[in-house]
Amino acid sequence: MLNNLRPHGDSEAAGFLGGLIGGIIAGYIALFLETYMKVPKWAEALMPMMIIPTITAIVAGLIMVFLLGGPIAALTGGLTAFIKGLDQSQKLAYGFILGFIQHLDYGGAISKVPNLICDGMMADGIYGPEAVKVLGSMVPPFGVTLALVLSKVVHKPIFYKEEVENIKVAFPMGIRMITEGVIPIAMNDLVRTIISTALGDAVCGAIAFSMGVESMVPSGGMFVVPAMKNPGWALVALAAGSLVTAVMLLILKKPIDPEMEKKVEEEEKVDLSGLSFS
Repeated sequence: MLNNLRPHGDSEAAGFLGGLIGGIIAGYIALFLETYMKVPKWAEALMPMMIIPTITAIVAGLIMVFLLGGPIAALTGGLTAFIKGLDQSQKLAYGFILGFIQHLDYGGAISKVPNLICDGMMADGIYGPEAVKVLGSMVPPFGVTLALVLSKVVHKPIFYKEEVENIKVAFPMGIRMITEGVIPIAMNDLVRTIISTALGDAVCGAIAFSMGVESMVPSGGMFVVPAMKNPGWALVALAAGSLVTAVMLLILKKPIDPEMEKKVEEEEKVDLSGLSFS
């Protein structure tokens, strides 16, 4: 009878998938207890601080150890073996897909999912996806900055003055892998900008992952590139992805109308001059 109570597999090997699933299970247990569990009046103050956390930890722990630990550990092991066993062409495709989805909303809710998976893989000893995450976060700000430079070279203005000022802020933020600086620029032409930055990220991810670039550091932007494995290829991937983003923006975005921009600025000045602060 006691043998039936042994853990089904090694729950400690469940890895980042075990952490994700365990966290979700714990959350639902806590929600259930908060909704349906009734306690005496004197114990109500202890519910959020002691009773719910204690019961949640015990129940969720038992579920993970005796029920889900083994299957999740097997799944994590299979995923690890699959990634480590990819050949060159498969790594190219995997890096392309991972890069494409990694920063679709520039650090928002969609980006959090692949970024969290990359962090989890790093914890399990797989460092390639983490490099794709770090490098890919710099491609959008670097790409729009390069697009601004190229637009002046080819005499095709594609950014309004306000966007130019935003780019001046986005670039230094991008050096520290803060992608959110691109959001004000993207909001003016969302579809074209997302297509351009996603393709740039995809090219960056494909090159970095297929050429064995790895990062043992989860953040830091350009400051951690020298510490990466194969830093030369990391720079090549970053440059290629940024160039693809810049060229796509030049191709897809329509040239701005200087007269229209001047008219908008004049209207804004009139509106501001008409304000009364008395």
